[in-house]
Amino acid sequence: MARNQAKMTRRKVEIEAENLAVNRPALRGVDRRTAGGRRYAEILGSILAAIGGTVRDEQTILARRAASIALVCESEDARLANGEIIDGTAYVTLANALSRLFESLGIDSARPPNDRPERVPSMRIFG
Repeated sequence: MARNQAKMTRRKVEIEAENLAVNRPALRGVDRRTAGGRRYAEILGSILAAIGGTVRDEQTILARRAASIALVCESEDARLANGEIIDGTAYVTLANALSRLFESLGIDSARPPNDRPERVPSMRIFG
């Protein structure tokens, strides 16, 4: 019984290591065990899906920046919704930068949701 459990635990660790190794190139330095890390990965996946097709390195770099900015904007949105005061100038600057990044990536954020790609690419494409 203990031997089977040890095998299962060892396999679970191996799978986790494989997942980390596969995802590391796309998410360097991102701890996906945290809520912020998971949300970043989710946003990045959505952006890459919106780009569609084969994603070039240049597009990946811009997509990462867009995911980072989107995450900061979401954090500021939450602060504002909780009644906190935020730096409006910085927020608008970030929102405009995000809009320009989407434009550079060829993502039409005004497109209806049902026209957007449904398949989110796997992070394995960066392995």
